[in-house]
Amino acid sequence: MFFIDVHHHVIGKNNSNAASLPPWDMKIDEEAMKGMGITGALLSLPVSASPEVT
Repeated sequence: MFFIDVHHHVIGKNNSNAASLPPWDMKIDEEAMKGMGITGALLSLPVSASPEVT
């Protein structure tokens, strides 16, 4: 049995690279993993970094 942890980090809006990144959506990740044949992966929410209050 294998476990895959797909871990996300919050990218602050002051980061110059953040503007070029698409909005994060867990559904997009699930669809991408299904397309690669990956099922049963643990998707962690993007809260481990320093989240910003907006």
